[in-house]
Amino acid sequence: LRFFVSGGAPLAREITEFFLDAGVRIIEGYGLTENSPVISVNRLDRIRAGTVGPPLPGVEVKIGGDGEILVRGDSVMLGYYKDPDATAEAIENGWLHTGDLGVLEDGYLRIVDRKKEIIVTSGGKNIPPQRVENLIVTDPYIAQVMVYGDRRKFLSALVVPDFEQFAKKVPLPGILPGSPPSELADSPAVNAFLLNRINERTRDLPAYERIKKIVVLAEPFTEAGGELTPTMKVKRKQVLQRYQVELDALYDDL
Repeated sequence: LRFFVSGGAPLAREITEFFLDAGVRIIEGYGLTENSPVISVNRLDRIRAGTVGPPLPGVEVKIGGDGEILVRGDSVMLGYYKDPDATAEAIENGWLHTGDLGVLEDGYLRIVDRKKEIIVTSGGKNIPPQRVENLIVTDPYIAQVMVYGDRRKFLSALVVPDFEQFAKKVPLPGILPGSPPSELADSPAVNAFLLNRINERTRDLPAYERIKKIVVLAEPFTEAGGELTPTMKVKRKQVLQRYQVELDALYDDL
């Protein structure tokens, strides 16, 4: 085995570093269909964990005034098929607007989040949810998470436990091995346990980026259920439509 290539979704820096320490190289890259499709990728001899590497030869990348990643080069599409309005919105003066936020650090591109998914709290703080989520899902007891808090005073989250992990080892008194997901989701002890683990994973973040309350779910997000894309990205709008009442209840006592 020479290396893995990772793309399609963010890779937690800790995972890259873990495999590098084990002698396995993971080269993370970034791109989108409109750029045919690769924009940047780490090189085998120059891997920088937490980034998607330098741009490919012939691909120009710059960061717009609002933090959006802009791309120019022969690999940029000519346009959307029979949709000149969408093309004009996506490409301006030859620069493709990716819809992603990022930064360039010594020639390496680091993705921050999707531009449209940035959470703006009621206090005016801009928070990229993927950064928080990537830290949380490295916990072995958490399978999936979606951070919420747009126009709210604090962040909350929908959390899907790793039920297989709970079946192997139950770290809580009063919770029996093999307890059904519905019982785990309804247990205040499980809620407190997972929130504490989330706090441990995010302890280095500023206070406004830390999760204050969570809703524990008994069912995972799935593509069949409409909560995930084919590339396993969470469809935030669809998830919110399903769980808005539960999330609103977290703020009812304010």
